[in-house]
Amino acid sequence: MGLRVVRALGLSLSLDAYGMPGAWAGAALDPEEQDVFDADAYLNPVVHTLRFGDLPELLDGLGMEWVAADRVYGPRGAPYLDLDGTNDIPAGRVETVRPEELFDDPELRRRISGLPIAERARAVELSLRPTGFRVLAGRGNSWDKPTLRVRGNLLTRFPRPPR
Repeated sequence: MGLRVVRALGLSLSLDAYGMPGAWAGAALDPEEQDVFDADAYLNPVVHTLRFGDLPELLDGLGMEWVAADRVYGPRGAPYLDLDGTNDIPAGRVETVRPEELFDDPELRRRISGLPIAERARAVELSLRPTGFRVLAGRGNSWDKPTLRVRGNLLTRFPRPPR
């Protein structure tokens, strides 16, 4: 019944608004896929807005030892983040974003480039207003596996859990 009301009201969420730009997703949704996205967007009563800064508290107690930002999703695309400038993605393969490049004012760019990584992630949130983001987290010897870009996007380290 709920989805029928959504359709009767003429509501339909675009992939861009959902945080999956059409170009990134690859193709338009078929009607059944659109139903899934619309049911989630309009009929799901539990939505919590999170920021990168909320992750340490959210993940505390789960045994993670590190959390790093990876990419943001929103109407402007789904770029990978390069928070400290150690981008190791070959040029032209995928879009990457450096926080200071999102602003025109030279003084603001200089100030952002000197911020700690977590604050640089906050600058990305302020500029891009993402509808979602992806982080990577791990424990044990997993810190040996991420690329230089991911290591440069480290948001927090947790104490090693007792064994």
